[in-house]
Amino acid sequence: MDENVPLKNKCTYHIGGEARYFATPGSLDELEQLLDDCKKSETPWFLLGAGSNVLFSDDGFSGVVIRLAGAFKEIVFDDAAERVVAGGAARLPYLSRTCAKRGIGGFEFLCDIPGTVGAAVRINAGTREHEIKDRLLSVKVLDPEEGVRTLTAEELQLGYRRSMLLERRWIVLEAHFSYGCRASRAALLEAMAAERRARKAKQPANPRNCGSVFKGAERPAGWYIEQCGLKGCRIGGAMIAEEHANWIVNVGDATAADVKALIELAQSSVYERFGVMLQREVEYVDVGASRETPRSAG
Repeated sequence: MDENVPLKNKCTYHIGGEARYFATPGSLDELEQLLDDCKKSETPWFLLGAGSNVLFSDDGFSGVVIRLAGAFKEIVFDDAAERVVAGGAARLPYLSRTCAKRGIGGFEFLCDIPGTVGAAVRINAGTREHEIKDRLLSVKVLDPEEGVRTLTAEELQLGYRRSMLLERRWIVLEAHFSYGCRASRAALLEAMAAERRARKAKQPANPRNCGSVFKGAERPAGWYIEQCGLKGCRIGGAMIAEEHANWIVNVGDATAADVKALIELAQSSVYERFGVMLQREVEYVDVGASRETPRSAG
């Protein structure tokens, strides 16, 4: 376990102070021991995925930031049962690419989503056309109080950018998915390339962002923000992207306070004009977050 680790190097926003500790358990035994140590010492912990949907405090995090590693990154195929088992730390683009190379379709939509399997299950990540729940069969999770348990996709209560995991401190260890259609490797890889091109055309060129900041409402969140004339609006080093108003980019020296101020400006402006309160997708992680609060992200 490392000490005083800059969190700006662990997230796509490149924003945040230091984590008091940063741990990368690679097995269930290591993870259980770490969580037990945190409980005994009353140390807060936060489970971090790829860091693509999180905004860390400028003051950092006073406890342990955990990023799963080792066995939690593995992907295993069961051709007889036509299912794939992906570890909670496996990256979505890697899962998509690995399936395509085996001629297994149905995962192409994940090719340009920069998160992990565990975080994706937690918020039922996806695109306008497809979501994780379309292929998900079940998950194995670690309940820090009760141990390992298995839940079906139905038990997760998956909806638009939500699941029952958002209300609990359960950690996704692995997820079981059904195979989609069989297709040639070349066809699937080309479909993925087309998906990436389409997404790239709509996204900011600046990679220092967290993706979509807000969930959609009756209309896409970006539409509301654009109608309020906020494209290109800047506070400090943070700016509402010119290419897509539902993205806030770090133009080089943004602080978490800058991003939060823009988020609040967008929310208040949209509410005043349309009576719609935009709901955040990005998760805030404050320096002294309670260890009783559900904590995990992107």
